[in-house]
Parts: sequence; structure tokens; C-alpha cells
Amino acid sequence: MTFEEIKKDFYAKAGDLSLFEGTKANYLKVALDGIKVNYQKQGAFKTPIFDNIFAFRLRNILKRSISFFSDQRKQYKKHLTMAKKNQNPDVFLLDPGRSSKNEFGEYVSFYFHKLYNEFGDRNIFFASEKKIENYALHQDSYNDKAYYAPLTLSQQSKDVLKDIKKVYQNIKKQGYFSDPDLTNIRLAFQVFFNQYLYWSPIFKYLSPKELHFICHYHKEGMIMAAKQQNIKLIEYQHGLIAKSDIFYDFPKGIISFREKMLFADQIKVYGQFWKDKIISGHAYSDLQIELKGFYQYECTSFPSNIREEFHSDNFDHIFLITTQTYLAEAFIEYTQFLLNHIHEHKLKILIIVKIHPSEDLNIYTENLSPNPNLIITKELALAPLLKTSDLNITIYSTTVYDALRHNTPSVLLNHSKCRDYVFELHQDSQSPIIELKQFPNLDFNQKTLTVDHFFS
Repeated sequence: MTFEEIKKDFYAKAGDLSLFEGTKANYLKVALDGIKVNYQKQGAFKTPIFDNIFAFRLRNILKRSISFFSDQRKQYKKHLTMAKKNQNPDVFLLDPGRSSKNEFGEYVSFYFHKLYNEFGDRNIFFASEKKIENYALHQDSYNDKAYYAPLTLSQQSKDVLKDIKKVYQNIKKQGYFSDPDLTNIRLAFQVFFNQYLYWSPIFKYLSPKELHFICHYHKEGMIMAAKQQNIKLIEYQHGLIAKSDIFYDFPKGIISFREKMLFADQIKVYGQFWKDKIISGHAYSDLQIELKGFYQYECTSFPSNIREEFHSDNFDHIFLITTQTYLAEAFIEYTQFLLNHIHEHKLKILIIVKIHPSEDLNIYTENLSPNPNLIITKELALAPLLKTSDLNITIYSTTVYDALRHNTPSVLLNHSKCRDYVFELHQDSQSPIIELKQFPNLDFNQKTLTVDHFFS
């Protein structure tokens, strides 16, 4: 199913959205998370929150006893110690842990390296969900991502647990969602509560005034824990936002529930184009959206000239393929098609496959044989690759807009599972759509919009 089809099916079953309304929150996003992620397909896990309270406590006692001397328990205690040591910062900057190399070859935070220096004299606690090697600015790293089960639940936690169990029963009683849907929603509630228990003590001891982070979705438990501590939540746009998005484009009916729907209090976006997209999707109101401009760290050069490294004098053109998660098969297929075409027609074209930061490089190196016309990289920074390339090839990536900032045209591969995204990106960016067995036009003077249309 395409994302648009997933949304259509979900909201046809969801009614007026009051089905997800609890005392503490509206849990629509949690249920939607379960359907979108499809936890059951990834490997079902236990859902002890739906046991009776005594069974739940017994399981936690056993878990805590087993883990008493474990590294997991020690690591979590270190998080709490660090939180107590850095209490009451003005800003908690929570980095997702994506990194980029600077001009010296050192890893820095892709999202927050530049922002860190913009806060001036404000007291900042800077931590990451994923460790960046030798990055001195991070004060803590939440690599464990597992929660430390408390022996007893606080009254606040018990109230949340009672709330989500009641909402789940209402969803089940309604009878519109299938058994596989209900399983995924049940699993999503478990993920939500695990996440809530993990962050609650950290936020309680750290007690920041503001939490700045990336992506409001898949973080509903964290958001609830922060809201209970009256922490102001500020989200930053992290990439492409489209009408097809499951978590940025909602029916108008959510407006009456939005305040309780576990969004951030504010979102900062690249420009007016993106603000208009979000307003039309009803996730945030006009007053909640701030124009930030392009804020990520971008290394625009390397220690040595990149064209020399790639022996570009041997080639007439350079094609850059910017991949995306869960679409490796299509990118590998298209890369092989290009290489075959180049060989058959004796073309002097270099193909550079730039792997998405969240993908495994081995998927590509194991499925694409070494070739003098091919470079596969995860390390090299995107900006200089775009600057040196004649064409950017992707499916529905935000790299299309990054390419605009470097005057590089893009083409979009027509993929059946992503056709709604591809068509919308084609309309918005004026980038042509080509088929998976189609060689791109070598006329690189394509008409494109100006960068000011997308970035303030």
C-alpha cells in the first residue's frame, strides 16, 4: 500500500477521531504509528502493559532482579546522574545522532552543530540518541534506548497506563480495525509506554525549560513525558514534507483534538513553502510555525579537490544517485541498468551512489559488482557531491531541494510504491519523472525553481 492508501484506510475506520481520546491525551498518533511501522511484520514482542497490574509488577521485579548488575542498568543510572548534574538548563538539545564530516574529516552533528552556536549565552544541555564518535559537544548519549523497568509505578505512570488500556479497549470494541491492525496498535502502545517510562525520570531530574528535537512522530512517549514536566517542545523540520506524509498531513477533524495529540508546541521550518504544506495538513497552526531557513551543518569542500579524487577528467558527466531507506532494491536495479547502458553505448559517465545515513552500505556493495564507472559512498558529504555532479537521481528525497541550492538538476525515478510522493515532488520541484528502465536526458539545462522558493 502507498502512504496515501494507508491513510485512506486508517481514517475510514477511525471515525470522528474521538475513538483515540483519553483523559491524558489523544492517542491517534500512537495507533497510526502501529499501522505505519507494522511492528508485527518486524517481529512481534511482548505487551506486558496489557497484563493485570500484579502480573505487570511481577514481571518488572523479575526483570529488575535479572538486570541488577547489567550494563543496561548501569548505563541508565549514568543518564540520571548526568541529568541531576546538569539540572535546569534553558535548552535541552536532543540530537538524533546523524553525523557529517567537516573539512578536516571529523564527524560533527548534522542537525545541531550549527544551531548549538546560535544559542549564545543560554545554558544548554546537548545530548544525542546515537553516539557520534569523538564529538566533544555531546554531554550524554542515549544509545541504550531500552527502558529501566521500575519496581513500582508512580501514580502518574499508573494513570497513563490506565488511560491507554481504556483507549485500546475502545478501539477494539469499535470493531472496524482488523486483527492484524489491532495487534500493531497494541504493540505501538507498548512502545509508547516503554518510551514514556524511559524519559520520565530523565526529564524530571534534568528539568529543562525547552526541548529541541527532530521529528514529532515515533516519539509520542517522550513527548508525553516532557509535557508532564511542563517542558516547551520545539521541533525542527528534518527533510521532505508532503501531502502524502502520514504524520504531517491529517484530516481537518484533528484540529479540535490537536492540543492533546502529542505534537510539539512549535515547529521551525526551512521556508514559507513548507509552512504552507504543514498548515494545509493541520498538524500545526500558523502561530506555531516559525521560518528558520536551512539550519543543518553542511561541509561544502574537502581537503582535496573532489573531482581530482574521482579522476573526473576521464568522464564527460557525473550522475549522483541519492538513495533512501527501504528502497535499496529499486536503486540497485536502476544503478545496474545505468552501468549496462553506459557499457553498451561506451559512454564516459561516472555513477556515484550516495547511501542514505540510515542504510547499510553492504546492501549496495554486495549487490553491485566493482566497476570503473561506479563509486559507492556513505562517508562523503552530500553538498560537494551535489556541486560536482551534473545530475541528481532519486525517488522522492529532500536531496532534490538540496540540489537546487547547488544549481544541480534532479530527476525522479517512478516507483509504484511511492507514486503519490513522486508525483507531488514532480509538481512542486518541476523535476522530471523517468522510469526504472529509462536513461536520463543529457540536457542538463532543465527549468527549475529558484532556491528562495523553498528556503528563507
